[in-house]
Amino acid sequence: MSRPVVVAANWKMHKTAADAIAYLAAFEAQAPRSRPGVEVAFFPPFPILEAVGRALRERTDASVGGQNCHWETHGAFTGEVSAAMLVAAGASRVLVGHSERRQLFGETDETCALKLRAALAAGLDPMLCVGETLEERDRGSARTVVLRQLTRVVKDLTRDEHARLSIAYEPVWAIGTGRTAEPDDAQEMHAAIREILASVSSPDAARATPVLYGGSVKPGNAARLLEEPDIDGALVGGASLDASDFVAIVLAAHGCGGLHLALLQRDQLEVDLRRRSAEEREIAEQTVHPPLLEVAGTGALRRRRLGREERFRELQLHLDAGRDGGAVILDQQRPAER
Repeated sequence: MSRPVVVAANWKMHKTAADAIAYLAAFEAQAPRSRPGVEVAFFPPFPILEAVGRALRERTDASVGGQNCHWETHGAFTGEVSAAMLVAAGASRVLVGHSERRQLFGETDETCALKLRAALAAGLDPMLCVGETLEERDRGSARTVVLRQLTRVVKDLTRDEHARLSIAYEPVWAIGTGRTAEPDDAQEMHAAIREILASVSSPDAARATPVLYGGSVKPGNAARLLEEPDIDGALVGGASLDASDFVAIVLAAHGCGGLHLALLQRDQLEVDLRRRSAEEREIAEQTVHPPLLEVAGTGALRRRRLGREERFRELQLHLDAGRDGGAVILDQQRPAER
């Protein structure tokens, strides 16, 4: 089951409408063409949300969202905005429970649950942010913290509601510090998040839910993070404020999109082979081209740290040899030649 790779820009409290229009013009001039399997999302400040949506209306891969919403539909809540107001301004997404909202504005798992349900009711697709502080990580409770945040917020969602959910894992200790989790560490937590989702919802929902990484993602580390099989994109803060930097991260997502799908194919192949008898496995090994099986057996694509173009060449050779349709998918994800 393939998942989209989503690269999201959280502008926080930055940019006026004029700034945003200039930024998006630069983004459009440099960004790769819209391709299936890779999406971009922008979370601008509330006053410019509508302007950003208008500027992006020609891009089929782009969406806009609010950085927050209140759980009530209306009322005496000075400074707040409702989910319906975001929809009226052109939003299709909303962030729920960003770490800065939790730390600076006292949001709790309980209020995040209310906001998530309000967003769903209004027709927004919520992106739930979860993650541990440095203190929680150092005392070995990172997984426990994320388990609590997820179960308290996403329990009792229907299948249709869960299908509209995405998760952003943002280790609080890495946000704005220049530090970032090593790809293997981030992958471990993302895999744990998927296990948690499977337990509170269903294995199918867990496999289908995009789980993004958000902790000082930059052009220099994006490709390494995005090539991990359970990292389905990035929630980008500071690096999203510069159009060229954000384009570089989007290009990394396009570069890893084919790899992402090939790894999912490889995992499915391994599952299929394990189910077969020894005799059937021998027949399968004679049927499927050996280079593809070698990749499937060793996980070499995931572990090797190759440049984007080299990674494409190697993967293309394996998938061309395998004749399983994956090469066509890869060609659709390849970045435009520059």
